[in-house]
Amino acid sequence: MIPEVKAWEVLQRVICKDVKGTNYETWEPVDEVSAFSTTDEKVCLLVWFSVRDVPQSTKFRVIMTWYNPDGAMYAKYEGDIHGGTPWKWWRSIMIKGRALKKGKWAVELSFEGGPFKNEVLFKDFFTIGVKTLKIRLVNLPASVSSKIVVDGISAGSMLGMEEKSFELFEEESHTIVVDEYVPGTAGIRYRCAINTWNPVRVGTLTEWHEFTYETECQLTVTSPFGDVTGAGWYKKGSTASFSVSPTAPLEGFLGMLGGKRVFQKWTGDSSATSPSSTIVMDAPHQVAALWQEDIMMPMIIIVGLAAGLAIVVIVVIISRRGRGKAMPTPPLTTAAPTPITPPPPPTQEVGPATPEPSQILTKKHCMLCGEELPLAAGFCRKCGAKQES
Repeated sequence: MIPEVKAWEVLQRVICKDVKGTNYETWEPVDEVSAFSTTDEKVCLLVWFSVRDVPQSTKFRVIMTWYNPDGAMYAKYEGDIHGGTPWKWWRSIMIKGRALKKGKWAVELSFEGGPFKNEVLFKDFFTIGVKTLKIRLVNLPASVSSKIVVDGISAGSMLGMEEKSFELFEEESHTIVVDEYVPGTAGIRYRCAINTWNPVRVGTLTEWHEFTYETECQLTVTSPFGDVTGAGWYKKGSTASFSVSPTAPLEGFLGMLGGKRVFQKWTGDSSATSPSSTIVMDAPHQVAALWQEDIMMPMIIIVGLAAGLAIVVIVVIISRRGRGKAMPTPPLTTAAPTPITPPPPPTQEVGPATPEPSQILTKKHCMLCGEELPLAAGFCRKCGAKQES
């Protein structure tokens, strides 16, 4: 009668590292992933099993077979045992530097002979030279995700607070990168300041790394005039500074005369009256500059110019009027004709004043027709009228 599997129960089976010497009693179990580095000395399978229910006179063979990652048999160990007793059995394979192929290995334990016909007791797996890298995204909400890039190749994405594992060969350089910026709701984003991880090339074959994100809030600073500063992203809870030029020139003619716009105050999430101010970034914020026009200088210049022009006009008018009263009538430019002595009036008044030398008569005229006559003439040669002496 062939015993059932429970007749030879596997009491203990672990894969171990030889860390204290060749005595298998000192071998220490590794973690549950059964991962080995190419720098380890050996990989060993330690098994306890019992065949008490098998007659002691029964002998059969125990076979342990090792398979490399390609599925080919790497080593095989066989031994004869007999029933009616518990057994502690172990076998190992040597790891000599980098001689073993990196990847997933298998070990199989089977019984053959006696009541058994190549019965497989169990088959287990382990890795050599394969690192398991585990990452977690911290402080990133579960509603948003980040892309993952491993050694320059996209490895999908993962949600906030999620964990993910990658198996990579040891003794090779590896780089895992997550998104530096992950968008959230409006005005909110998440930033991982150190978004690249380079695991050690040789050492622990299972490594953890946390990518830590921090929340950033956006400050929007707007103004229709002047130069603004301070707009951007800030760590949540920090204090942001923002500012705007205190004045800005007006356009066109008024601007040429010194007209300007003067900052009045901030509106939106700030009511500060100074061109430079601060705000606590406990949430996304928006501020806008409010302006008023200052045309005092152009008005002063325009009024001054108008007053000066008026004075000049008045002075010109007065000057022209003054010159019009003092100036005599200009003489005629045409030559005067030879004067004709008009006939004397019927009676000639003689003034009491002594005539000037130029007024003494050297000639006389006819008292009737006015013909010029010698002073001694008694009668007119023209009309024959008698002349007075």
